[in-house]
Amino acid sequence: MVILAVIALSLSQGFAAGAAGLCAVLFFVPGLFFLNHTRRLYLRDVALAHAAQLADSKGVTDVETTAKELDLPRKDAELILRKAIGEGLLRGDLDTAGRFVATSAPRCPSCKAPLARDKATGVCPRCGASLTGG
Repeated sequence: MVILAVIALSLSQGFAAGAAGLCAVLFFVPGLFFLNHTRRLYLRDVALAHAAQLADSKGVTDVETTAKELDLPRKDAELILRKAIGEGLLRGDLDTAGRFVATSAPRCPSCKAPLARDKATGVCPRCGASLTGG
């Protein structure tokens, strides 16, 4: 816009130069607000995707553990997980015990209880069935 004002001024078109200068001023501030809003939305999406990847990689995790890993208060971590689930970035659900259970979490072959990926071997904590492989 400023370039248009300079060109119009050099061509001795004062009215056009003034109009171009006015447009530059009028659209500069809203442009800055739009740029800042776009940046904030991008950073929000990156943070949600990171939290979703972290929770999904565990399979089953409690909100307290997620809060510690994200270095956030428990309430904020729960809100982030709920937002990620609501926006489709994370597939699973928060149960009444305050645990996130991913749809892709491994399950016990006997009782179908969800298991954390790092504890998908040994013995099922719910039914005591022997688990094989990860």
